[in-house]
Amino acid sequence: MRYKHSISGIKRAIFKEKYIFQREEEKRILKKLLSTVCQKTTVLEFGVSTGDTLKIINDLTINKEIEVHGYDSFQGFDLENLTKDDKRVYEQIFSDLKGNKDWKKPFKYGWKRWFRDLDKHTHVHKMWINKENLKTLKYPHPIGFIHLDVDAYHQLWMLLNDFIKTFW
Repeated sequence: MRYKHSISGIKRAIFKEKYIFQREEEKRILKKLLSTVCQKTTVLEFGVSTGDTLKIINDLTINKEIEVHGYDSFQGFDLENLTKDDKRVYEQIFSDLKGNKDWKKPFKYGWKRWFRDLDKHTHVHKMWINKENLKTLKYPHPIGFIHLDVDAYHQLWMLLNDFIKTFW
């Protein structure tokens, strides 16, 4: 029994170390990419979730004339508008998680509490990522960088096919 607990602890430590390494690597890559972004520009993130990447972007763009906007529904998947392929992927993801479909739980206590530490140049918007909502977006500066981290293929396709064509 004691052996089982130590194996469990080792697994948690390995997972934590791997996660920290991935975050550091993501930060290094974002730093390099954002160093090419001009002043007086806009940076966008679609698919904010808990804001890990948005917080990195926020920290890397402080004291620059860069405006950052992050978008997410903070409600998980838009199940009503999933394509057939997205539904199949969604079902596969949650069957891999041993039937745990409680993907809304992190948002249960309010998404705004995660973003209290963001600088005033970073704005978080709660909205579904769809064509109607994207048509309403306007920015004072040109878009210099977009980070896409959406969960559904149809959202990614729409962003690449419609939104980016409109703004770039």
